[in-house]
Amino acid sequence: METEFFMRWKENGQSYYKVLKRKDMQEKFASTLSRFPLLKDTDVEEMGNIIQCAKSIFFDFDSIDSDKNITKKIEINYWLYDGNTGICLIEKNDMNIMFLVETLFDNCTYEGILNKIPQEFEIKWTIKGKNNVKKVTREQIIKTFEKYAYEDAMNNGISKRILEITPYATEFYISWDNTSEVNSFYYKDIWHKEEQSGIPIPSIHRLIWKELKLLCDIKTE
Repeated sequence: METEFFMRWKENGQSYYKVLKRKDMQEKFASTLSRFPLLKDTDVEEMGNIIQCAKSIFFDFDSIDSDKNITKKIEINYWLYDGNTGICLIEKNDMNIMFLVETLFDNCTYEGILNKIPQEFEIKWTIKGKNNVKKVTREQIIKTFEKYAYEDAMNNGISKRILEITPYATEFYISWDNTSEVNSFYYKDIWHKEEQSGIPIPSIHRLIWKELKLLCDIKTE
C-alpha cells in the first residue's frame, strides 16, 4: 500500500486535487477526533478505515448546503487498491461528526496551493500507423461508461476502472493497430505524472470497445 493517497474535492463548481501523506492524515484524524472523546460512531470508524486503506477520495463541498441534497447526507466517495469502491454517508444533522469531517478536509484543502483539475484532457490513438489526438471532457467519458458500471454485469468491472481514473486522467491512449485478443487501454494521470498505466481489455467486451471507437471517431458497425 502506498504511503500517499489522492484526494479530490469540488467547490463552487471547480474540481481540485492534492496528494496527501497517509501518515499525516492519520495523525490529523486522531488529533481532531481527540477533541470528541465520547464520539463513538460507525461513521467515524469508517472514516478512519478510509484514511488508512483508500487509494483515492472524493468530497463534494458543494453538496453540503445544496437544495438537491434531499437525504441531508454528505457523501465521501473512496476507491480501494483492490478495485472496490464505497461511499461513506455522513448525517448533516450530526454536528459533531460534521465538525470532524469539515475540520479534517478543510485543513487539507486549504493548506498550500490549490491544484485545479481541467475539465478536458486528451485521448490519443494510432490507427493504420497514423497518430491522432482530440480533446474530450471528463463528463463525456463518465456519461459514456457509467451505464455499464451499474447495469451491465459483463462490462461493469472495466467500466468502473475507467470511471475511477477519468476524474484525474491527463491522457488516454489506444493502439487500434494492435489486433491481438487482448488489447490495452493506456492512460496517464495527474497523480503519477508521466507514468503510463494500462487496463487490459479482452475483445469479448465489444460494448466497451465500441464506445472507445466512437470516442476516437472511428465508425462502428
